[in-house]
Amino acid sequence: MSLLQKTLAGQVALSAFSPRDWNQLMTEGRQANMMARLAIVLVGQAGEQELPRTVRDVLDGSIAYVDYLQVRARFELQRVSRIAQDCAYPVIALKGAAYLLTGIDAAGGRSLSDLDVMVPREHLDDFEDKLRYAGWSFSEDVSAYDEYYYRELAHELPPMRHAKSQLELDVHHNILQPTHRFAVDVAPMVQNARPIPGTALHALDPADQILHSATHLTMSDELRGGLRDVHDVVLIYREELAKDPGFSQALVERAVQLQLGRPLFYVLDFAERHLGLNLPPETARRLREAAPPQPVLALMRQLLDRRLAPEGHNPGDGSLTEFLLYLRSHWIRMPPALLARHLLRKARQRNSST
Repeated sequence: MSLLQKTLAGQVALSAFSPRDWNQLMTEGRQANMMARLAIVLVGQAGEQELPRTVRDVLDGSIAYVDYLQVRARFELQRVSRIAQDCAYPVIALKGAAYLLTGIDAAGGRSLSDLDVMVPREHLDDFEDKLRYAGWSFSEDVSAYDEYYYRELAHELPPMRHAKSQLELDVHHNILQPTHRFAVDVAPMVQNARPIPGTALHALDPADQILHSATHLTMSDELRGGLRDVHDVVLIYREELAKDPGFSQALVERAVQLQLGRPLFYVLDFAERHLGLNLPPETARRLREAAPPQPVLALMRQLLDRRLAPEGHNPGDGSLTEFLLYLRSHWIRMPPALLARHLLRKARQRNSST
């Protein structure tokens, strides 16, 4: 368990930190892209004046940078919101964009390198047309096969960018691609999406936000930097539980309804073991019903623990862990024959470009 994870879990005595401990914590925070979030956690645990001056200076700089990124993201989301005003269907901000616009705890210290939105599949073409009319377009690097893959096999369009924007916009119509072994019917998520006051955008219900993040983390190969996303889940869970003591059970019931118990189990199991999350016994029992067989669980715990630790915490096995998770993500992403054709096509594409 890394020092960063112990700090996020509140399992360290900051007053006993040596200069070496502070250096290690700052290094791990940078590697996890969590410096501004770490600043909030540290101030909450010790108070700003109790932190060493050099540490405060580093953290202040990180907060200022994330504040800039969030201002930039808000500006771009206003641009998208103006387009959503003319849509007769919900345009749903996802993950960091939704956290930022709704002002929940998970927005604190949360950097955004791109923006994610989701619209119902049947309205995807219309929304793309509206984006293009407003100046958004695909990169020139998107090949004909890439466009085919995104449109026919993936759960999103190719990344789009506005001529005056520094942020990419990812337009989704699902949270997993339709060929995935755990393909999801997102209609209930869309139906429960809530309008975001002051915008023409929507956000997923908090339980669905957790399920989306958990699914994105554990059912794809997007685990790099995933510790931040797991901590997002912990913050959303705790914030909602403080409002409604029944949220924990409602979350599990929602996962069962959407057949997303397995990804929820993986993420909350990790959060319990590494980030100090305490689940009610009945919630933990019901989550265990979604766990894989013991041999698979033991392997997945090892892989997730290593991949979600800051870089360098498990020296010597990072490449193998990444490779095994990469293989798993592709194996569950498509049926074998389709996967083989896709990988062969991508290999030929790479060879032709070299």
